[in-house]
Amino acid sequence: MRLPIYSSLLSAAALILTCAIPADACVNDSYTVIDESQMDPEVFELITGQFPHHGDAFYEARVRRYTEAPPSDGQLLDLNDLGVAYLKLKQYDKALEVFSNIEASYPNQYKTHANLGVLYKKIGQYEKAAHHIAQSLKIKPAGHLGLGDYYLQMLSWKAAALGQNPMTPRANFLGISYRTPSVAVLRADFDRIKALIRADRHFSDAFVVLGDILKAQGKTMLARWAWVRALQLDHPNQEMVKSRLDSVVRSYPHLREDAEMDRYDDYENEKGRNVSYGDFVVHDIQGQIKTAGVWLATFEQVEGELIAAGNQAVTFADVSQELTRRGVDRMEQPEATKWVRSSMSRAYPFIIFGMPIVAAILGVLALKLMVRSTRWLTARLRGAASATPPAPARA
Repeated sequence: MRLPIYSSLLSAAALILTCAIPADACVNDSYTVIDESQMDPEVFELITGQFPHHGDAFYEARVRRYTEAPPSDGQLLDLNDLGVAYLKLKQYDKALEVFSNIEASYPNQYKTHANLGVLYKKIGQYEKAAHHIAQSLKIKPAGHLGLGDYYLQMLSWKAAALGQNPMTPRANFLGISYRTPSVAVLRADFDRIKALIRADRHFSDAFVVLGDILKAQGKTMLARWAWVRALQLDHPNQEMVKSRLDSVVRSYPHLREDAEMDRYDDYENEKGRNVSYGDFVVHDIQGQIKTAGVWLATFEQVEGELIAAGNQAVTFADVSQELTRRGVDRMEQPEATKWVRSSMSRAYPFIIFGMPIVAAILGVLALKLMVRSTRWLTARLRGAASATPPAPARA
């Protein structure tokens, strides 16, 4: 018989284990470590795409440099950088040729497999992508973004939802049903979800999971932005994403700020008809995300100008410093998206960490109660048996 205390402790242990899984994958070149050390965006910046990315000018300069002085077979690092440049410029055939030559000369390199995995993902060959990512993880289990199994799960999800025989997904890339977002919140690693978005800012399902987590943290208004971003990226289950937005719009009408309501009135006047508030929210947030995209376009433009001026080794920090000098700032996070439903935010840590402890305590108390009840009942039965008078003898 399985006692309550054991099941409670097992539940607690399972929860703890699901919150501590490490791993890796994304393009790897000589700038990877430098770039990562200079990039730690906030959640709002992740959703709006306001975090540094090298533009075409950066990779075109790299191709020119290596075209003028082609790296030899012995210059593995330079060859890899050339392949990544072609990959980023979407010249996939040339990138594949470079990486294949590296693999032939230097087989089983971590960076080669990781970059081939990203290349095949870009062209929609998800099975090949998963093979190379898995090989890279065997060589180096923990890489620069610590993604590992999340990246593989993303590829499996994309293969099913976007592959040759696409199907509308009923579960997120972690394998958790969209109907049970609370389970996703318990099992998802918030930091790795953010890292996955940094690695692939066009992966729509990561934004769905991010929104679920934000809502559970009480950041309902910011969750709306994550879900709208998923719609903007053409999530294959649009109905599910819209239902999440609709539930928030219906359940939290008091969270509407005055400025948003003014924009709602203007939008209705522009359309000349009544527009549902849910449809307006999608339109409004998508417009603001597009406006935020101006920052990244400016970042890439300034990077190109610095390269043209002779800075061939430009870094994110160099570009950010120049943007600050020019007075170019990111779009500020709207105040409403900073709101936190305080009761929920206070309860969230308890839900995650306190419930298993409470369950374990209740299990112990239930066990003790059962033992005491059994002893009491046994004592009563024995007492009743000893108090029974002997039957009279027959004449």
